Amino acid sequence: MHKIKLAIWVLLFCGLQAAQAQELVIHCINIGQGDCTLVQSPSGVNLMVDSGPPAGQSHLISYLAGIGVDRIDYLISTHYHSDHIGGTDAIVNNGIEIGIAYDRGWNYCSSSYEDYYITAVAGVRQTINEEQVLDLGGEVYCRVAAANGHGLLNPPFIDEGCSGGGTNDENDFSVAMVISFRDFQFYVGGDLSGVTNGTYTDIETSTAPIIGDVEVYQVNHHGSYANSNQYFLDTIDPEVSVISVGENSYGHPHAATMQRLLATSVVYQTGDENGNIVDGDIVIRTTGEHSYTVNGDFYNIGSGEITPVADIQTNYAEYQGQAVTIEGVVTLSAGVLNPFSTDAYIEDNSGMGINIFDLGILETLLRGNKVSISGIVGEYEGITQIFNIVDDQLISQGNELPSGRVYETGNVDDYAFEGTRVWTRGIVMDKQRQGDGWLISIDDGSGICDGLCPDRANVDLSWVENGIDLVLNGVLRIVIAENDTSYSLLVADSDDISIYSDVSDIQADTPTGFALMQNLPNPFNNSTIISYRIAGPDSLPIYVSLDIFNILGQKIGNLINATQSPGQYSNYWDAAGQVSGIYFCRLQVGAQSCIKKMILLK
Repeated sequence: MHKIKLAIWVLLFCGLQAAQAQELVIHCINIGQGDCTLVQSPSGVNLMVDSGPPAGQSHLISYLAGIGVDRIDYLISTHYHSDHIGGTDAIVNNGIEIGIAYDRGWNYCSSSYEDYYITAVAGVRQTINEEQVLDLGGEVYCRVAAANGHGLLNPPFIDEGCSGGGTNDENDFSVAMVISFRDFQFYVGGDLSGVTNGTYTDIETSTAPIIGDVEVYQVNHHGSYANSNQYFLDTIDPEVSVISVGENSYGHPHAATMQRLLATSVVYQTGDENGNIVDGDIVIRTTGEHSYTVNGDFYNIGSGEITPVADIQTNYAEYQGQAVTIEGVVTLSAGVLNPFSTDAYIEDNSGMGINIFDLGILETLLRGNKVSISGIVGEYEGITQIFNIVDDQLISQGNELPSGRVYETGNVDDYAFEGTRVWTRGIVMDKQRQGDGWLISIDDGSGICDGLCPDRANVDLSWVENGIDLVLNGVLRIVIAENDTSYSLLVADSDDISIYSDVSDIQADTPTGFALMQNLPNPFNNSTIISYRIAGPDSLPIYVSLDIFNILGQKIGNLINATQSPGQYSNYWDAAGQVSGIYFCRLQVGAQSCIKKMILLK
């Protein structure tokens, strides 16, 4: 999997938050050298895995009070070492009710077990079993993957140092579990062993396939040398690893273990072996779909999976604030709309495009490049965009751009395809400066469409003038301001703008070349535009007539009857006084003529 760590761009994204009521929240509480994890489901159920060491009691109680927790519905103690059960009595003594206290059964022989645990859970203690599933509500489940050695060990499941104990270390008996919420998976397993030596038995290897792929791995045994073996990590393949660790003399986290973790994931740790705070309390939040955060950093769920742009554009509410990765062809380069930041567009094979925004210039975003982009889905002034870009990869260069969705000029403002390339054609009605660029207005009789060409696109527009039949093929940009909504086609290359020509209509076998274009629109209601091009011998003026006939062959109008110089011409035909039906326009240039059929629908 491709691992991505995302930082928050607060200025743009401060308002984009997932609904708290639909979140799974996991707190890896910084209780020092030990483990204490609180899982809060969207339904309000609280599951605590381990309660940390006695030395962490003060911070634990303060933290729970700070987030308003007065009941632990389920407490699961992974095993009986004091750094995992040492806060249990403090929970009860501070008036926090425990519904059910699950553990692995059997017993242990330490004063911590007697002083901090057994008395505190008396009356609510139950034994948890492998394959047991707890329903935490709101689609959150806790599935037990291992307990008491996962079938590799023989009873009694009592530490070898205890009277009546067997031959195994207490760590080998750890309860390991997966917390799942929709597409999100979180693993926590106490001090589950990952090597077989004179002290430990490898339980990780046999348990890994049952655990499966996870997004977040709470690291076994605080990053000890005896845990997180390579097969285990390769199998569960986490994007993020969380180490709960504090001041210790064991060398936690061990250097070799850290190397393995860093090779497969982004690593967070509450503290370090010298007692310094590193990331402190670590909070994970997710809606269970698309993404999750770790202390505010965004990650994809299933990193590396490509999200179709059409899914984002048609299901914006679902993707808002989520981390995604897309692949597509750049249709408008970075630096064209803004010389200092990226304001570009990409379109993928789903047939839709999207804006890419970043505070710096992303050099991979050049027109025709196929790229992979990872960032956060948001919206600014009605423009759906991916911003806070943390990964941009060039896949290939020189790719053909999408041909563009075809619209009449008056129907270009289709918000559903904002960000997508659009093709339209019409007569130039106006050309004027607007800001640092040119605004060109065209109309095919259905309404005005504006083409916006920034000066930084370096497109020669000196030839564009009123009356020519123009094709625009650019990215549709719709801006929703406080009191106005504007839309335009972004012309960013000379290929995005051209004079319309229908080569099949050119009479190349005559000394006088001419072309009669199909009227636009067709069919039409009341009025339409008829365009043509002429080229006389030696570029001399030539006689031209343009006549209209009804279905009976009767001439009902004349739009032009004059000598014209070679060039492109367009004429309106106002058919308001005609009935619905089939009509013909005939262009005569010198001795040659051409006819087009038109359909009037009222």
